Amino acid sequence: MHSATWDTSYDLKGKTVAVIGNGASAVQLIPEVAKKAKHLTIFQRSPNWIVERNDRAFREIEKTLFRWIPFWAWLYRSYFYWRWEKSWPEFITNSRPAKKKTAQLKERVAQEVNSSELAATLTPKFPLGCRRILLSDNYYPALQRDNVAVETTSIERLDSNSLVTADGVHHHVDCLVVATGFHSHDFLPGIQVTGLGNADLHKEWENKGGAEAYLGITVAGFPNLFFLYGPNTNLGHSSIVFMIECQVHYILKTIDLLKRKGGSAIEITHNSMGEFNQTIQQNLKRTAWAGSCNSWYKSAQGKIINNWSTHTVGYWLRTRRPIADHYHVK
Repeated sequence: MHSATWDTSYDLKGKTVAVIGNGASAVQLIPEVAKKAKHLTIFQRSPNWIVERNDRAFREIEKTLFRWIPFWAWLYRSYFYWRWEKSWPEFITNSRPAKKKTAQLKERVAQEVNSSELAATLTPKFPLGCRRILLSDNYYPALQRDNVAVETTSIERLDSNSLVTADGVHHHVDCLVVATGFHSHDFLPGIQVTGLGNADLHKEWENKGGAEAYLGITVAGFPNLFFLYGPNTNLGHSSIVFMIECQVHYILKTIDLLKRKGGSAIEITHNSMGEFNQTIQQNLKRTAWAGSCNSWYKSAQGKIINNWSTHTVGYWLRTRRPIADHYHVK
């Protein structure tokens, strides 16, 4: 079964299970599967950086405060926003915060994993943030259970009831869980978008080495088209909810501009979009996402198409209002 299409009717109790992958989906399901399975083998291609989730249930008094004192809820959210926002420098290549955080996470692995051999297996070789940083409090403990093993030998093939690794070993399993991620590069999958002059949006993006948009919201040649969570608006250090709120605000302001101009269509200029994307790609070169690792942040051509290039305050400032001169109104 794939992690995205889980078969809830299947009972894992007493079964021999294998999980391919150790990314964001895997670190959530592996601790739970380990509790039920007779034996669990995790097939890891490469490790990921994992930070503490520090998750807990809200107390009743907290729920009451959130419900009846909106300002308290705002303060609580603000605390977490600024707590994560200040971590942005950790994603700048070779910065002092990046080096400090890397050392802390290496120390965490060494402290939480009893076996030095396993600790080495779980310590990434790529820069912090080059791939998505994962949040978990129970992943490392799960891997040290007596019924759990981590296998790093590459998988050569599958047969009717086992995975065969490159060393010729047959790993017999009752259930294979494939936690291999999602099609994160496919913006607007299954949808054909036609712009001015019968331009095809997907072909335009293909010709540019991957999806791009002005502020991740709108594309030249495609009037009245707006995105939420579009190209280069994903984050490694904060919440996409904040970015989407900025985008909604910006779209409404752009529609107001269209109304004030008395037109029926509004379109970002090619120059404005080109300059924006040239700048953002240049800025992204100094970030961990431009590192040598493979990640879903990049297109097949190596272009970073998912992530914003700096702190979210910068995005907030850019999306307060549209610059009229950057748009054609018809």
